[in-house]
Amino acid sequence: MKNLFLFSGFFLIVCCKQQEQKIHAFSQDLNGKYYAFELNGLRIDTLGNVNYYGKERFPTEKWFYKVSVTINDNLISIEKSPVFFDNKGQINYSASDGGFLSYSGKLIKFGDNYIANTKLYDCDYIGLSPWQEPPKIVRDEIGGVNTNTKESFERPDMSNYDTFVFKDGRTFFLLKGTTRKDFIIRYENKELWINNERFYRTK
Repeated sequence: MKNLFLFSGFFLIVCCKQQEQKIHAFSQDLNGKYYAFELNGLRIDTLGNVNYYGKERFPTEKWFYKVSVTINDNLISIEKSPVFFDNKGQINYSASDGGFLSYSGKLIKFGDNYIANTKLYDCDYIGLSPWQEPPKIVRDEIGGVNTNTKESFERPDMSNYDTFVFKDGRTFFLLKGTTRKDFIIRYENKELWINNERFYRTK
């Protein structure tokens, strides 16, 4: 009986210590809102060619996503909104270019850093709706429009897309790698770094 009591007490102490470590695993200093800018539609092909949205107008117009991050203990949310800087350096907010993406997930302590596993939970002005062959627009002799006939259109290669289902049941297709995002987060000297990019705390 005495041994059982000692074992129960030891088990309780270990559980409390584990819970204490779990609570303090996430620095309260990390909590807050942050932001940074990343090139809109940045992609690099296998030959090392760099492309991004608005490249032909750069540097007169510089298109970015404004990436807004909120951290609350082990929870993280990320909002990406399209913006551009004009030739005077003024920021302008776009209504659609590049789309809007919203992610949420949890932080996992990994040594001195954190790993954020996030999933897309909302988006707008991005992706493909379920494929429907569009009607061919034919104009008659007096300029009227006839959309009763169709011509052949090449169907997109859907193997390059993932399915995303909205809360209301609508289905869209997004390029692979869009619906899930993993990040490495480093917080040192009161500075937040996500995938080696500096994020600034919102005042």
